[in-house]
Amino acid sequence: MLPGNAEATVNFRMIPGDTQASVTDHVRSTIRNDRISIKPFPGNTDPPPVTGTASPSFQMLNRTIREVFPDVIVAPGLMVGATDSRHFAGITDKIFRFSPVRANSDDLKRFHGTNERLSLDGYADMIRFYRRLIENAAG
Repeated sequence: MLPGNAEATVNFRMIPGDTQASVTDHVRSTIRNDRISIKPFPGNTDPPPVTGTASPSFQMLNRTIREVFPDVIVAPGLMVGATDSRHFAGITDKIFRFSPVRANSDDLKRFHGTNERLSLDGYADMIRFYRRLIENAAG
């Protein structure tokens, strides 16, 4: 026996420039079957826009990172996964998805998993970073 109805939820990771509409259109054009209903999951949002590295906000973040973590190279990257930043898109166009956490391979296995935690040194570094960021932002 075959079921009369089937349903699937597909989790897409959007890249800069994608929107819910562009991904939905891509899926529709790939499937090309009007009997299949395709719609975004309720509550989903489009990703916030990418903030340029020439902005004063990025320059301040860059400076703060180098002050607290002088041995790292600062370069823009892609944050994979949703963050709370989407809730701020209506009040600013300068949004950075960044977490000042030094993590080794053992730490990465625990993110969002069993026994999730940071090292005490990592936690202290995070506090130092946010304190310095607030000081730099305040001038």
